[in-house]
Amino acid sequence: MRLRNPFIRYPGGFLGVCFLWGTFLLLFGFMVTYHLSSHHPTDLSNSEDPVELERQLRRRIEGLQEERAVLGDMPVAGRVHWLAQTVEHMKDSHEKLVANISVLLSKVRRLEQENIQLRRQGRLPAQAVSVPDTNRNDGKKDAIVKGSELQGKVAAQSKDDADNGDCSGPFSDRFPHCEGKMKWMRNFWKSDNCYAEHGVDGSDCSFQAYLSEVENWCPMVKSYQPGKAAVEETVSHERTSINSDLQPLLVLLQDEKLAWVRKRISLMWPDWQMAANILATKVNSSFSSNTVKRIFLHLGLISDNAGFKIAETAFHGGPLGELVQWADLIASLYLVGHKLTISFELQHIQRQFRQTKLSACPVKNSDNEFDIIFIDIVGLRQFKKAVGGRFDQFRCQFRILDSFGTEPEFNLRGYKRPGSTGDWGQAWGNWNLNLRQFWTMFPHSPDNSFLGFVVDHKEANGNKVEKRRQSLVYGKELDMWKDSRAFLDVIQQYTEVHATIGTTKTGKVDPSLVPAYVTNHGVLDRDGIQQLLQQTKVFIGLGFPYEGPAPLEALANGCFFLNPKFTPPLNRLNTKFFKEKPTLRALTSQHPYAEVFVGRPHVYTVDINDASAVKQAMEEISALTVSSYLPYEFTHMGFLERISAYASNQDFCDAAHQWPPLSALDVFIAKRGQSCKDACLDRGTAMYYNLQSI
Repeated sequence: MRLRNPFIRYPGGFLGVCFLWGTFLLLFGFMVTYHLSSHHPTDLSNSEDPVELERQLRRRIEGLQEERAVLGDMPVAGRVHWLAQTVEHMKDSHEKLVANISVLLSKVRRLEQENIQLRRQGRLPAQAVSVPDTNRNDGKKDAIVKGSELQGKVAAQSKDDADNGDCSGPFSDRFPHCEGKMKWMRNFWKSDNCYAEHGVDGSDCSFQAYLSEVENWCPMVKSYQPGKAAVEETVSHERTSINSDLQPLLVLLQDEKLAWVRKRISLMWPDWQMAANILATKVNSSFSSNTVKRIFLHLGLISDNAGFKIAETAFHGGPLGELVQWADLIASLYLVGHKLTISFELQHIQRQFRQTKLSACPVKNSDNEFDIIFIDIVGLRQFKKAVGGRFDQFRCQFRILDSFGTEPEFNLRGYKRPGSTGDWGQAWGNWNLNLRQFWTMFPHSPDNSFLGFVVDHKEANGNKVEKRRQSLVYGKELDMWKDSRAFLDVIQQYTEVHATIGTTKTGKVDPSLVPAYVTNHGVLDRDGIQQLLQQTKVFIGLGFPYEGPAPLEALANGCFFLNPKFTPPLNRLNTKFFKEKPTLRALTSQHPYAEVFVGRPHVYTVDINDASAVKQAMEEISALTVSSYLPYEFTHMGFLERISAYASNQDFCDAAHQWPPLSALDVFIAKRGQSCKDACLDRGTAMYYNLQSI
């Protein structure tokens, strides 16, 4: 018996059933989409509070993630409608977010201008923020934040930073350690009488008041009236002024271990004075009218305990990068008018910070008489050993000279970069400090602060020295010359090859490492090296040392710089030198700053193992001439401006303090896949991580 399909016999019925089923699926899709969109906000409010905007955007994203679970069973029609609706809502939300931020910044700028007028009328106390001006029209990228016209200081504490009175939390993200500190106080506040002396009575609000007003771990409590919470502290009202008398500073630097620092400052003192006098005459300059700071400087790297012998070898070809930074920092802080105390041995710290009263609470005025403590990583270890359990009392005052920089996973316990694996060791890190407290030699990390140094060079004064057909090799130690013969043989085809190898007083070197055609001048003094650079056409890198000051000195004297390229880039995973450095930053060349911020025609970055690439570079250089090039941030004026601004405006003891001000913030969208750091560099600006949360 043959069965028949009824839809063949009755085709109208088939079409009717299909129509009804399709209509049902379409209606179901729209119902599900309506249900989803009714449970989650699809628009951002017109709030002008960036914190509230961020919360709304986060809620929207969470809602979208929840909706994904329903999408799997949703009919096709519903999916298409949902996707179209979602794209439209997200586009509108993004546009409103950018627009509202722009409105907010406009209001901030208007308020700043109103405050300036009030200060001029004497109705507000005078205050100013100065940021170095690097807006030059020389076609080069500069590495420090722009905006010397900024005036005023904007507190960036969001609405939820201050507690309304119940002290129960959760606390603002700007105070990540608050909850842990509150828990400790609940258990141990009776362990030392000093807590009660500061008004702690066992209540959560007294804990938070202490942790906000005394130790700066938590937000302030608006409605709480403590009996005695705040630490009595003497605030200096003395104003800075240019200190041109060098003799008192030389007395501070009289120890033999500071001989190289003392000599550099003495030789450059006329240049320092000239730069300070020029800056003092600038309109709206706050350079010479800031509050005097009491500053302790500890050069741990030259201590006997460190064992590096840096001070002993400074005049005999030893490494000078860190000493250059310390010398320039000391000179600028003294010249601006701050009060300095200089130390370099463990016992100096023990003597200076001896404790007369055992207390778990911060001790003001007596034991801790300094506003800022400049130190290096070696010195930081010595400091912790000297003060023991009181180390946290000084934590927010540290400014650490850290040439290569420190990244989050090597500073914060428990932090690991997304996608990273393995135990990094953290031999030089794990300090749990604000990343801006680490001051670097070059502006390679937006997380850290850029200290830099001053490039020492002599002005031509109209007597231009004629360049000779000669090159100068960047390598003071014999080890740096290893495996360089083939590369130097190519260089020798185009120029004479000179060197300043510091091995013996006679200048004789091992012929197995240094070719016979190399003219070695030995270690030269300041005048000798400047004269040699003025005669030299090409400054030749060998690949080491990494990121030193010498290439910028060569550029300032009108030399080309042949910068060795690294393929693959060097980092702690493939290079012994960086193995214990607290950063994953990868160096693409011997001098990334010269490669990125200067570039051609002054800097040729090439693979020195590729003879054809070296020949091409040398042929191009032979046909060119360049004038001297010195980036503003490495001049005396640029350094003075930067240090003056840092000393006056960086404050890590006040968690709500915001600098640079909000008026320095520009909002723009990076290209797809582009990092914030690279996007800012493309626009000639710098990224500041403490503005990213705004």
